[in-house]
Amino acid sequence: MYAGICNAKGDYENELKLWKEAYKKLPNNEEVKISLISVMNTINIITNEVKYSSEIVKLAESILDKSINNIIRINATQCLVDLYSQMDNIEMAEGSFFTDLDVELA
Repeated sequence: MYAGICNAKGDYENELKLWKEAYKKLPNNEEVKISLISVMNTINIITNEVKYSSEIVKLAESILDKSINNIIRINATQCLVDLYSQMDNIEMAEGSFFTDLDVELA
């Protein structure tokens, strides 16, 4: 897949474009959603900017609300923790982690 090649080369902006196109075509696909928020998160970290916070939160919360796939849920939680940590919002980072953990243990 071309997105994987872009990722391997560090071409995250092109990878982002590809995942956005995939999301338009497959808006309910959890793997597409997690790939999209993962690349957004990577760009935020690499550029040391918070560009995609609302998109990451919206997609991650959608995954956490609807998904039964624990691996996808853990990845979404990690993206939220990374985002909130980058925003220096440790309470939200911890809250995201422990809220998802509580759901999994219940």
